[in-house]
Amino acid sequence: FVNIKVDREERPDVDRLYMSFVQATTGQGGWPMNIFLTSDLKPIFGATYIPAKPMPPQQGFGTLIRDFGRRWANVQERPHLKAQ
Repeated sequence: FVNIKVDREERPDVDRLYMSFVQATTGQGGWPMNIFLTSDLKPIFGATYIPAKPMPPQQGFGTLIRDFGRRWANVQERPHLKAQ
């Protein structure tokens, strides 16, 4: 996991690209925006605010990271492979 913060005012092109993904996959958009990318920068998950700790019905960020790590370790469960 590598965290990268992008200023939407300095890089509106990056913001526009990934906000389009969030809106297409969730039906809404906003900030803060969280995007999980493959190593070749393809988005596999996007959301707006994700709480640090679980707040039903939302998972906490730590839970989400652990779940993605577990799924990524199992090639058959990799989210980007299912999306293709």
